[in-house]
Amino acid sequence: MNTDRQALNDLEPLVCDSDDMIDVLADLLENAFRAKSKEGRNVVLTSGEANRLLYIGYKAAELSLKLRKVFYEKIDVVPLQVVQS
Repeated sequence: MNTDRQALNDLEPLVCDSDDMIDVLADLLENAFRAKSKEGRNVVLTSGEANRLLYIGYKAAELSLKLRKVFYEKIDVVPLQVVQS
């Protein structure tokens, strides 16, 4: 196997991990917005805090999607070399 293909194969788990991390981030954000304070009231965020959280979440998802797209484009271009015995 050539080194470019091996490097891409080594990166694939990291690409998948980035998608998994986005799922975890989304769950954490959803749970934070649903949370109740000790007094039973909703947790209140300022508009600035909410905007920053949403920006981070959307930016992370955007970058993960871009990484996945580029990765799979490259892996389709780099030929797989079969080692013959």
